[in-house]
Amino acid sequence: MEQILEGQYQLRKIFEPTNFVTGDVIFKIMSWPSYLANNKISKMVTFFFSIFILFETIICIPLLLTQDKETIAQYTPFVAGSCIVYVSYITLLTKHKPFCDMYYEIFPSLWPLNFTGFDDFQQIQKNGLRIKFLSVVLTILTLVCATLGLPWFGDEYDLYITIKFFVDYLDKYAIIFCTIFYTSCYHAGLIIMLNVLTFMYVVLHLNFQCFLLRRYLDKLGENLDRSDHFHAIEDENYQTLVHDELVFCIKHHQRLDILMGMINDLMYYPILCFTSCGVICGVTLLLVPTILSQSIARGAGVGFLTVLIVIVFCLLGQSLENQGDKIYISLCNLPWYMWNTKNRKLVALMMFKTQQTNVLSSCGIITVNYPLLIALYQKIYSGITFLVNLPDYTTSH
Repeated sequence: MEQILEGQYQLRKIFEPTNFVTGDVIFKIMSWPSYLANNKISKMVTFFFSIFILFETIICIPLLLTQDKETIAQYTPFVAGSCIVYVSYITLLTKHKPFCDMYYEIFPSLWPLNFTGFDDFQQIQKNGLRIKFLSVVLTILTLVCATLGLPWFGDEYDLYITIKFFVDYLDKYAIIFCTIFYTSCYHAGLIIMLNVLTFMYVVLHLNFQCFLLRRYLDKLGENLDRSDHFHAIEDENYQTLVHDELVFCIKHHQRLDILMGMINDLMYYPILCFTSCGVICGVTLLLVPTILSQSIARGAGVGFLTVLIVIVFCLLGQSLENQGDKIYISLCNLPWYMWNTKNRKLVALMMFKTQQTNVLSSCGIITVNYPLLIALYQKIYSGITFLVNLPDYTTSH
């Protein structure tokens, strides 16, 4: 309770990460994201770039609408990528405080990661090392993609509608605004990674807790199994012990259900918007070969990073679903036949709850798992096929 109250006090500073989970092997992946989101100077920089992005959008939309179809198609990949940036900034500005509320409400009550023994903790540590390595790779790739966005290739005038506006209308001040624009590419990349790493951190902890609950149930079944089946049912001390253990597991499973619901509430529109923008971005990158021929490195870098993030998200979502299925199997393997009616009802109740698989979704419209990869491929392929078969596109190409 004292930790929760202390956490509520820290909320006045928005969020200062406190390691509530003992043995948290992935806590370090939140080090720079939490600093970027909470440092006063960093927040001022974020606010500045948010205003700048809004400003360039307002001034570029009228310019874009006055262009011909070929020119609009030329700037489409940049516009699609900008949509992802907008969603990232909006997610940070609107979802950060709810994330803090969730963190300080739920995380103090989670089990330590070494709760079920050293062997299980070692397995979590191995996964943690992979995640930390992956977070470093994603961050480096993001900075590389931002660097590729700099004017190395001489085609930025034909690629960025913002640069076109600055060069055509601002004359001697163009260099200042262009510099701010290229700097904003780095900041936007970091904001995107902030959202990605925060999502990974929360979902991984939910995954770890489901793993611990499953392992605890497995060991519970082994420890509570007795050779004298008939006498066990009449042993009140044994049945009381079983009852306490089952209630303990049910309460923890309820906490995980609450955490799952909070995550889905937080990711309601980000998942939907990121997925939609990702499809649009994928279609435009593959549909406009003239732009990729001018700057293959840009398209390849952004495409590879996007695909990698999508794969990571789907792996996390599928792994969470698998853990939920394994919890159900562990419940089925419990020696329920040695327990009284009251304890059997508790097992049946928990089995009923675990049949509702934990899924990351946007109100059931988009579910983050393996089938999402196939669905994204189908949507991108369908979009390209539709646009290629349009009469205007066919005659102009």
